[in-house]
Amino acid sequence: MRKLYILCLILSVTFSFAQKTNLKKADALFRNFSYLDASKAYEECLQNIKDPSAQTLKNAADSYYFISDSRNALKWYRKLYEVQGNNLTDIYYLRYIQSMKAVMDYDEADKITKEYLDKKGDKAEINRYVAQKKYMDSIAKAKPLYTIKNLDINTSKSDFGATFFKDNIVFTSARDTTKFSEKLYTWNNQPFLNLYVAERNPADGSLFNETVFIPNVMTKYHEATASFDSEGKTMYYSTNIVKKNKLVVDEAKVNNFQIIKGSIVNNKLENPQKVFFDSNDYSVGHPALSEDGQFLFFASDMPGGQGETDLYMVKIASRWYNELASESRSKY
Repeated sequence: MRKLYILCLILSVTFSFAQKTNLKKADALFRNFSYLDASKAYEECLQNIKDPSAQTLKNAADSYYFISDSRNALKWYRKLYEVQGNNLTDIYYLRYIQSMKAVMDYDEADKITKEYLDKKGDKAEINRYVAQKKYMDSIAKAKPLYTIKNLDINTSKSDFGATFFKDNIVFTSARDTTKFSEKLYTWNNQPFLNLYVAERNPADGSLFNETVFIPNVMTKYHEATASFDSEGKTMYYSTNIVKKNKLVVDEAKVNNFQIIKGSIVNNKLENPQKVFFDSNDYSVGHPALSEDGQFLFFASDMPGGQGETDLYMVKIASRWYNELASESRSKY
């Protein structure tokens, strides 16, 4: 009997040690922004943890959220909500609600949104939400003005950020066609993003003959979300902050991204330069020029914003057509 007790005790201790080791591994992957691998590790760990901590639930949910797996993210956000109730912080209320909307559970999302707004007690925001929902419900019943279809050039990896470039379309993709294909982005284990250009059939909007856009822009890291002036001579795009072919990181060991501006000459980018509001300490990216070329809109998590990431705009000084005036920056 004593031997059996000792054996059970040893097995219990061994199992507990293995659980802690696996959880530490998952946490390490999460801290390293390896969210795809972290999601798998947390999934395995949580099968054997009866009462996981709120932080573990947050990490598991966030791992799926950051790789756009809304259904699995919702599973763990829901468990987090069961643990914390209306004590959820603003950001986790938001992610919980966004995940519900992503799987089209709009009724539950509406219920939790009202709970959140009631908790904050902001009557003006409550009234705005009620009016907005009423408007959204009304247009949902209207006849669609557009037909949405999946294009033949799309791949199983990320394809997004389409923009007009003369008669063609430039877009961002993680498709595995570059010479850097053996190096994967650990966030989602996909190749790094690059810019591609495709011809466009004006009759049906289909795209074809896609190829790498401006080869001398390509690096072994991310290049994405380009925008062009009306003549297709000036280009703005997002890229990682790199120095001597190595990623530059801030105090939190995060590599931020920046906006680069340059001129397109004979299918090459010439005179590439940073814009004045680039910083090693926060990200700016996803540039979009206004149709008249007078304003540049962009996203950033710079200090002083209203949330994690906000939209900003700068006015492009008319006397230097492609120079940005630093005193003109404002929140959009």
